[in-house]
Amino acid sequence: MSAARPAVLIWVTHVLGIGHYRRALALARACAQAGLAPVVASGGMPVPGGVPDGVTLAQLPPVRSAGRSFVDLVGAGGEPADEALFAARGRELVALHDRHRPRAVVTELFPFGRRRFAGELDRLLAHARGQSHAPAILSSVRDILQPPSKPSRIPDIARRLEGFYDRILVHGDPALVRLEQSLPFAADFAGMIDYTGYIGGGEPPSPRPGRARER
Repeated sequence: MSAARPAVLIWVTHVLGIGHYRRALALARACAQAGLAPVVASGGMPVPGGVPDGVTLAQLPPVRSAGRSFVDLVGAGGEPADEALFAARGRELVALHDRHRPRAVVTELFPFGRRRFAGELDRLLAHARGQSHAPAILSSVRDILQPPSKPSRIPDIARRLEGFYDRILVHGDPALVRLEQSLPFAADFAGMIDYTGYIGGGEPPSPRPGRARER
């Protein structure tokens, strides 16, 4: 009997558009093609269509933006996203971790962004770090990021990078642009940065039956 494929847990939450979701699926597709078993924990609203072959989609209790900002978030029924909703998401993330025992945990944009989800992700990452065989923890970001709107938030980003993360995956080419050109403080973490090249969309996934989804 062949050994089980090593799991990779990828967290993503899209609140305006689906760009982050598509990038997470592209990363998951590459993981599957490399012989891994990617699980995408999606916290945004469900996106029509399928997932790539070999990828499991786990839908968290979804949230979306109530307008054009990232601040006012609502749940699936339009109700304000409250602490109970975020706590439920955090519990599901921990349960996903324990079910799949991933070799790596990847967070799309966090901790450089998505600070509204810090509670659920701090819970997941602290739980993962506390395991006897702790997974590698990776941040997945594009090559040009918007700096924090308030410089006072930089220490929180740095604290999480130092306390939780092993590597920062920057989807770009350093010969064209380096992360520290848009985020100067990223130079302090240059030893953690790996440039992956740009992520292409590839072929759109074919619709698949609901068995690929988890709740």
